[in-house]
Amino acid sequence: MLVAVLAALGCGPKKKVEECQAFVGAINEGVDRIHKSISGTAESGQSVAELRQLAGELDEVGKLTEKVALTTGDLQKFSQRYLELTKDLATAARELADAVDAVDVEKSTKLQARMEEVVKKEDPLVEELNKFCQTP
Repeated sequence: MLVAVLAALGCGPKKKVEECQAFVGAINEGVDRIHKSISGTAESGQSVAELRQLAGELDEVGKLTEKVALTTGDLQKFSQRYLELTKDLATAARELADAVDAVDVEKSTKLQARMEEVVKKEDPLVEELNKFCQTP
């Protein structure tokens, strides 16, 4: 689901490198927490409790990445976009949990599609972030 990998930072201003490492490290830490807390969910299907847990974990990932002190304008923009993504996904997970709990199949189907659309935005964002961080 949420994955960020920073292969090589390359040569560049020290501050940019340090901030990239800190920001990507926070993303990866959050992603690891999500994977540990929802292990097996993809295979077994998502229950209401698992969706609510996912939403809570996404909130925590957002808070974790938000705490990283960033002075580089571009990294601040990446941070804001990533925070919006985690908030959107957490909201979608909560709404889906509510729809599943209410046995509203039509709404559940729409919200599942919405969650999938939000998740699809993560890979391009991470690719842009990695490209930025690898460029001196």
